[in-house]
Amino acid sequence: MARVVIAPVRWKPRVSVFGTLGGFLMGLGGVVLLQQYGKLYPTTEILVGGVVLGLLVGGLVIPSLFRFIAVGRINRKIAATNSRRAASR
Repeated sequence: MARVVIAPVRWKPRVSVFGTLGGFLMGLGGVVLLQQYGKLYPTTEILVGGVVLGLLVGGLVIPSLFRFIAVGRINRKIAATNSRRAASR
């Protein structure tokens, strides 16, 4: 009987719809907060930069980081299962 080996899960970046919306609000809120504290004047470039940074962090980086951690955890369990199966034969 052939030995069955479970293939590891591949990591792919994840884009979250709610994360993107939250990132938009986070970037906009950060620019408004800096303006209210008197640290900068919100020009168009600063506003666009803050919103784009918020979209990237909230919509792409944070969900992808959580997926990276989850895939690593799953792959460790798969590797342990494969090694146990190999040792039992």
